Amino acid sequence: MNKLGAFDYAAKLGPRIRQVRRKTWIMIGLGLFATFALAIWCTVVLVGWLWGQTQTLASGAPNLIRDAANAVLADAKVLVPDAKQALDGLAAPAVAEAKQALAKAEQALAAVAQANQTLDPVSEGKQALAALIPSVLGTSIPAVREVSGSDLGPVPRFPGMQRTRWEQNGTNATVEFEGRANFLDVLDHYRSGMAKLGYSEAVRAASAKMESHEYTRNGERIQMELSQLTAGRVKVRIDALRAERASAELEPPKNP
Repeated sequence: MNKLGAFDYAAKLGPRIRQVRRKTWIMIGLGLFATFALAIWCTVVLVGWLWGQTQTLASGAPNLIRDAANAVLADAKVLVPDAKQALDGLAAPAVAEAKQALAKAEQALAAVAQANQTLDPVSEGKQALAALIPSVLGTSIPAVREVSGSDLGPVPRFPGMQRTRWEQNGTNATVEFEGRANFLDVLDHYRSGMAKLGYSEAVRAASAKMESHEYTRNGERIQMELSQLTAGRVKVRIDALRAERASAELEPPKNP
């Protein structure tokens, strides 16, 4: 419908509306008022009903919760014995195995205690033997005493050794030293000392427990022999030949 049609329809409707009686308009107004009042009343009734339902639910909620909790507790009381019985059934084998392991451990401890009692005499025997060893060694190794005489030199004796023999026969002299020492340290002591003094060295014999060396210088001859003894002891023997005798021996024989 265009605007001209609407205006035309309104122009035609206006005279008709004026022809309606006042009584009719009053009846229409009363009808609208009654409808509006009925709607308000229905709204109030609906709100009141909803409020009542809310109060009913609110007052009944604790009872519902309490009933639900009681039901859960009742179920728990029924389930707890069953669960306890099931746990006892599962734990019984483990408890039995633990008891068996404890019994075996006690048996092992008893065996260890018995073994200790058996080993005590052996330990006592070992201690007695260890205490006896020093006395046996003391009796098997005679005490070394410093004897009279003099050191032939020219290298000073090895520290800690004692002179155990001194002998002189004409132009020959023999001295022996003995003491607890390292064999190689003693050998190095005399070899390096003789080398520093200008002696020439010649090895006459050597083995694992003995070495014999000869040193010469300006017609002088010195024979030295080192021997490894028991219990870590070393013996040094030095034979010295006087210079004039050594020179005579070293000179080649004259042809007649």
